[in-house]
Amino acid sequence: MRIKDMKSASKFGAHEVVRAPFIRALGIRGMAVVGVLLAGALALAAKGPGKSANGTGSDAKVQAAALTTASAEEAFGRFKALAGDWEAKGTDGKVPRVSYKVVSNGTAVLEQFSEDGNPAMNMVTVYYLDHGQLVLTHYCMANNQPHMRAARFDASSGELDFEFVSAGNLASPNTGHMHTASYHFADGDHFSTRWNYVEGGKPKFSENVEFTRVR
Repeated sequence: MRIKDMKSASKFGAHEVVRAPFIRALGIRGMAVVGVLLAGALALAAKGPGKSANGTGSDAKVQAAALTTASAEEAFGRFKALAGDWEAKGTDGKVPRVSYKVVSNGTAVLEQFSEDGNPAMNMVTVYYLDHGQLVLTHYCMANNQPHMRAARFDASSGELDFEFVSAGNLASPNTGHMHTASYHFADGDHFSTRWNYVEGGKPKFSENVEFTRVR
């Protein structure tokens, strides 16, 4: 039953229900049970139909775990410390490169990724704090924009994990997209990443890269 229909039933049919013989037979206790059931039905109707864990489209969201504000701010500081240029060991002359720049008056970190000889790999990711939580938006070559939230951070080991929350331009939950990302901040001149791609609700591949600071 739609919410509108349920409201109409409760508004216009309440007195008729009270006068119905089978309801009178229930007595006060029975009426209380009916009231509880009706309230529950209204609550479920107001909530609306559920969505899949993977989400659909830009409005779909998943409740990812979250860091404390202090941990989120400390993890964000690690990204600020990456400011500069980095590169990794590539194959077939395709060297992965990434640069970080602190932008927007210190409120965001812009990551620009590229790979020699492969223009399609030019991608951007933005890291920032949103109401005390560290989040990222990845502008992917797959033509969608995954939005993730930092879920775990170990300051002593430098390990940071992001989990999927939603995505822009995602046609369906089965559409391929980056679903999780992990960072390991080893020291001031080395860090590594692991991005996991999901398609059809299943892991398809992972990208693991170890970067060394160039400048």
